[in-house]
Amino acid sequence: MELVDNEGRRTGINADGQIQEQIPGTYFKQFGDVKYIFADENISSHVEMKGYDSGTFTFAIKELKGDEEIDEIVFKDMPTTSQTKVTFAVPENLESVSNLEIDKDGDGTADFSFEPKIGEIVMFDLEPPTTELAVSGTPGENGWHVSDVLLNLSAIDNENGSGVFETNFSLNDGATWEKYLEPITISREGVSTIRFFSVDKNGNSEAEKVQTIKIDKTAPEARMTFNLATQKLDIIGMDNLSQNVLMETKEQSIFVDGPQPDKKNKFWHWAWFQKPKEKKIIVTATLIDQAGHETEIAWEKKHGNDHRIDLAISSISYDGQKTNINKGILQYKWMQNWRKNKYQLFASHLGTSSMSIESHYFSSKNQTWLMEKPTEIADDDDNDNAERRPVWKKMPGMIIPSIITEKGILKINY
Repeated sequence: MELVDNEGRRTGINADGQIQEQIPGTYFKQFGDVKYIFADENISSHVEMKGYDSGTFTFAIKELKGDEEIDEIVFKDMPTTSQTKVTFAVPENLESVSNLEIDKDGDGTADFSFEPKIGEIVMFDLEPPTTELAVSGTPGENGWHVSDVLLNLSAIDNENGSGVFETNFSLNDGATWEKYLEPITISREGVSTIRFFSVDKNGNSEAEKVQTIKIDKTAPEARMTFNLATQKLDIIGMDNLSQNVLMETKEQSIFVDGPQPDKKNKFWHWAWFQKPKEKKIIVTATLIDQAGHETEIAWEKKHGNDHRIDLAISSISYDGQKTNINKGILQYKWMQNWRKNKYQLFASHLGTSSMSIESHYFSSKNQTWLMEKPTEIADDDDNDNAERRPVWKKMPGMIIPSIITEKGILKINY
């Protein structure tokens, strides 16, 4: 190890093992394997070191005032071989020193460059830290969360490493980065991406990691409409995030008390004391999105013939939270010419607490009329004298009105 000034003078021990003290104000000491060079602070110089075997070395430079140590820079466990060459410049003081440059194989090109840190120990460390992401929230199905999500990043450096310097993250695909200081809350529904990595005190940077976060806090809605092809009622799930909404229906018959028989003009007999039972057919449709949210719609099936759909919606439930429906009427009736494969007649009546609509399709005109004063659809096979009634709107083609749900409210769409 030698100290070399700007004029090429040297203090230390040369390659031949001879001690030199050519620079004024400097001197060299060695105690066992530990070598010391002392120099006045006004000497601009650099240190040259050569390796003599494979292993590691520690290099420290201290600033002293008398016997009092003011500051120190330490490079610990640096790599060396018999060909290694090391340089380190000290132009004025500790604030102006250079990086420690290590040419491990002696080919003239530095293999490692370590930035000095006053008051800290810089260790040979080429391994980056490892960062882990902990995700907390209410889990749903298929990797979705059904609540806000809290993200917690934690990083550790390798054993005997320099220690974690900082952790960085990005929530906009790397367009901007932020230092991680505290747990991150994600409230926005949809699919979010977090990118993150950590850097140790030696500047080793971890490879960027990526994880997607899926949040769906909303149960699906439904669209109830007539299917021209199947001539049945379609219940179509609509979700703001999930691509596929499963739907299943369940039908059951229940018996409820009917109206009390009229006592007037009736004979007195034992059956009068019994309330008659009425049969009701209750249908329940359950919609399930990919996150596991469930929406349940219940209605009473009024008619069951082949050319008529007549039902009264009674309730909507979102994830078990039930809303009763005061008015939810959906009626369709139709007649088809099978030879010509076309509809001769199609009529509908839909009613909610805020709106009612009655429509009639005329195949000869290829028009759908919306009536000015909507009424329920009659059971016969005519068009309810629609051509002789006041019309609110005439539209081209065959229009099929439908009912859609929206946060517990029924709306009519056409």
